Formats: sequence, structure tokens, C-alpha cells
Amino acid sequence: MRAEIRKLAEAIQEMDNGKLTPHEVNDRIHTFHNDASRDLWVRYTHADTSLSVARAYYDGYLTDDDLAEATPGVLEDIRHGTRLIQDEMAQEAEGEETNGDSPRSSGPREPRSGGS
Repeated sequence: MRAEIRKLAEAIQEMDNGKLTPHEVNDRIHTFHNDASRDLWVRYTHADTSLSVARAYYDGYLTDDDLAEATPGVLEDIRHGTRLIQDEMAQEAEGEETNGDSPRSSGPREPRSGGS
């Protein structure tokens, strides 16, 4: 989300510098709301909380530093969630290969023991 908001900030700066019109910035805000913002909201609000945390970690929104004080049980829940996500991604990649699409290249990501 932070990266997408930075794009909006850059668009506002471009408007201030005369490179974009207010209408173009408005269009970008509208696109952000309907795409990135909505995708993140759906991904993280309609899932089990522990799976949402695992997904946020897998996607890089949470870091090892964020998990530094997590209990061993929480870390294990995140490991389990990331394995489920990896399995889902592998199944999607197999389906894409079957359909002639190229697979997504998303590497496995699990928290380190102790969170750091």
C-alpha cells in the first residue's frame, strides 16, 4: 500500500510542477481506490486473521523485524500460513503453465526463528 500511496504523492507533485492536471491526479486516485486499495482490503479483511498475517508477511508488508517479539506459536502459525500460500501459488502456476501462461515467480518466504 505504501508504494501505491507514494505513486499518488508523486502524481500530486507532478501536478504542482505543471506536468499533470488535477483531473489526471483525480483519475489516478480513483484507480488507486478501485484497484490497489480494494485488492488489499479484500485480501486482508475477508480472511482468517492468522492467515492474513501470514499473507502480509509473505507479500513483504511485514518483515522479520516486525516479528522480532512474536511467540514461537505465532511464528509457527505464520509458517503454516506461508506454506498454504506457497501451495496455492504452486497450484495457480501449474494451471497457468497448462493454459500456456508463464508461472508467477514468487519465492518462498517464511519467518526466521526468533523473528529476526
